[in-house]
Amino acid sequence: GQYPVTPVRCVNCSAGWMGVDCNSPCINGTVIPGVSSDVCNCSRGYAGAACDSPCSGHGTRDAQGVCHCDMLLGFQGELCDIPGCPTAVAGLDCSGHGACISE
Repeated sequence: GQYPVTPVRCVNCSAGWMGVDCNSPCINGTVIPGVSSDVCNCSRGYAGAACDSPCSGHGTRDAQGVCHCDMLLGFQGELCDIPGCPTAVAGLDCSGHGACISE
């Protein structure tokens, strides 16, 4: 017999669900109905495929959805997903008293 040319998949998953089989949760975000049922658009301050990681796991999220990165771990950026050197002074690697190198 003939097989379909395009892969068979699920679309228009129920609210809160995504993926090719509509069995993956979209925890802190929304899924656009239709052909993009495998993409969870994260709410502010959340990251990850299921939008289940506040501030990429490298900071805390406030009530407005703003991430406050753990500077002593060296992460920065809107979602605390950009690695850098540890610091005690925002915006300055190594607290402004050293050089940041990556290996």
